[in-house]
Parts: sequence; C-alpha cells; structure tokens
Amino acid sequence: MRLNRAFTEKQPAAIARRLSRGMAVVALGLALATTGCTKRVDVRGNKPDPDMLRTLVEDKLTREEVTQILGTPSTVALFTNETWLYISQTTEAIAFLEPEVVEQTVVVVQFSDSGEVASVDTLGVEDGRLVSLSEKTTPTLGNELGAIQQMIGNIGRFNVDQ
Repeated sequence: MRLNRAFTEKQPAAIARRLSRGMAVVALGLALATTGCTKRVDVRGNKPDPDMLRTLVEDKLTREEVTQILGTPSTVALFTNETWLYISQTTEAIAFLEPEVVEQTVVVVQFSDSGEVASVDTLGVEDGRLVSLSEKTTPTLGNELGAIQQMIGNIGRFNVDQ
C-alpha cells in the first residue's frame, strides 16, 4: 500500500514535467517553422529619392552636380553620353520559393547639348516589355565524346619527362 501511494504522489509531477518538455519542443518547432516563412526582402541598384529628382530639372544641374546628388548611374546610354539610367529592383522571397519582383524602377536622366539636365523620367515594371529569348546554339568543331571515350582517349597522353 505504501509503494502504491508513493507512485501516485510522484506520477502528477512526472506527467507535468513530460507535458512541459513536450510543450517546449512544440513551441521550438513552431518558432523554427515561422522563421523559415518570413519574407526576405532584397533591394538592388540605385533608387534615387523622388524629392531629389524634382530638383534636377528645376535647377538645370550639370552632369557633375547630378553625380554628386544621385551618385554614379547604373548605366549610360550605349551610343551617346546624353542619357543616364539609374536602375533599382526590390524583390521578396519566402523560404525557398522563387523571388518575386515587387518594385522595379528605372530613372532616365537626359542631358541637353549644353550638358544640363533636360528631362527626368521614371519608368516602372508596367513600362517594360517581355523579350523572348532565342534557344539557338552555336555549333562547335570537334567530336562529341562520352565520358568513357574521353578517359580511354587520354591513356598515354601524359609526358613524364617534364
């Protein structure tokens, strides 16, 4: 009878310990699962401040002054030095999923012949055009060899004297 009483007195404490451990494991699992699902935001490029962009046209700034205010452009027009592009993109990704473009901005700064800002335009994702890529490949000279042919073909090609 005494043994049975000791067993029943210790049993609720053991159950409580097991439950608290189980709850801790479940809480840890939920915490890890929710941190894996948080959004990862990635900002790339040079996104100028909209207030700064307004001052560019109003003040008729030069190239050097634009560089001091906005920094160096992401790219310059291919054939002339009269158009500067500031390109930025913001993407969001959840866990292992493919990143999604949330915002994409291209600021086009055009200069006049005298070197002052002529116009500033801001383009977004909606202004872009989809381009289909060509799947053609350039043929190369030579033979298409398999892995075994390559290994057998290399036997005896090594020069030990060097």
